[in-house]
Parts: sequence; structure tokens; C-alpha cells
Amino acid sequence: MNLHSTRRSTRSTRGRAAIALGAWLALVAAGCSGGSGGSAAPTSEPPASGRATTAVSTRAPSIDGPPVALASVEGGDSVAAQLGTYTWAGTGSDAPWLQGAPMSVGPGEVLTVALDPVVGLASWSAQYVPLGQDGPAGAQALGEGPAPILVNAPPPGAWTVALRVIFADGLGTANYAWSVTVG
Repeated sequence: MNLHSTRRSTRSTRGRAAIALGAWLALVAAGCSGGSGGSAAPTSEPPASGRATTAVSTRAPSIDGPPVALASVEGGDSVAAQLGTYTWAGTGSDAPWLQGAPMSVGPGEVLTVALDPVVGLASWSAQYVPLGQDGPAGAQALGEGPAPILVNAPPPGAWTVALRVIFADGLGTANYAWSVTVG
């Protein structure tokens, strides 16, 4: 073995050690997040449901807050929601009622919501109220479920669409809002 291959071997060993340390720290951070669900250790077996694994969610505590929620309809640009009240990996923020980020959709369209970065999702629910209303009183349901997040557009008019997301592995919850004009 020559000097160059020894240096490469040492660098590659150090790189593997750094990756292992980073993974261990992410698991410790996820376990200490203060969330209600805790975090399971990653396994080598694929998940039975095909949904996000713990390996995806262990990245999440390294971001400063909940992921961005991007809504789009077929053929349209995505619109980042306004982030409202949330809890995230042991931290949180309380926000007032939000009118939402403006977007226009056609009647009967479906809003597809993606999270950036992608994190595990336990469930979601969406509702709408007339735009300009100062809270969720009298909200009408638009849908709920596990991933993916597919929200039916409300009827023609101007609305605040509020989305509540519960993240997997006890990472927390987030409320997102869009000001949706349907017509």
C-alpha cells in the first residue's frame, strides 16, 4: 500500500465515521424532541405500507421549523402557504388566524399539497371559511386522511383554506393557509 492509498483509506474511514456520528446525533435529537410519539430506530426492512420511513423523518429535526407546504393544481405553479401555529421537534409558534397566500383555482379542481423538504406525515385535514373571516368558526370540511394531501377546491367564491398537518414520529403539527379564489 502506498502513501496515497493510505490517505484515501483514512479519509474514507473518517467519512464513514462522520456519517455514522451524524446519523446517531439525528436519532438522539429525534428521541429528545419532546414530541408525543417518540422516534423508532431505523430498520433494514422496508415499511409494509410503502409510506415514509424513520430514515426520512430523522432528517426533519435538522431543519429550523416545519416544512413549507406547496399547493398546486394540475398544470399550475405551486404556491407556498402561510405558516400559522405549529409545534416542531420540541419548539413552536402561536400565530393569529391567517387569510392565506393568494392563489386561484377552477371549480372542481384538486389542490395537491407537497411538503418541502419531504417529511413523514401521520394525517391531515382541510377546511374553508369565507375570505376575510377572522377565525375558523363555521368552517366547512374539505377532506382529511393520510398521505398524499389532495384537497378538493371549495365552491366558487373567495375563501381561506386552512390545512392542519400532523407529522409522523411525534415531530409535531402545523397549520397552513391559502387565500383561494375559485371561479
